[in-house]
Amino acid sequence: MNDTWNSPHPSQLRFSNCTLAADWASIYWRANDTGLYYTVNLVRNGLKDYFRDFNVSDPGNSELARWITYWEAMEIESVTNAMSAYAEASCLEVVCPRLGWQGLPDLAGLGVSNNELVLHGNLRL
Repeated sequence: MNDTWNSPHPSQLRFSNCTLAADWASIYWRANDTGLYYTVNLVRNGLKDYFRDFNVSDPGNSELARWITYWEAMEIESVTNAMSAYAEASCLEVVCPRLGWQGLPDLAGLGVSNNELVLHGNLRL
């Protein structure tokens, strides 16, 4: 990847804004469409610690979009999977109302996820 900033590995993503995650997830989870505006904003949030720690100026929307596209095409480390995991693990109380879902977000969240892992053999107890 040839960009004007020293681009990090997606493992550097550290999301901290459930409002941005809910905006993104409400589009992606309903339509499987990333919504570039929301994707770039959430990635910018996820990389803010990296920008600060390595004294990197915000690379701008087009560079962030290229970075996202590069990692998605590599199929090594999915940026959208990282964003989805954050929204699911940390932000359901904000995400669920945006999706129009009723009830308690934890009611079928972690328990159902763990049961799926057990049933499909991905988690050994």
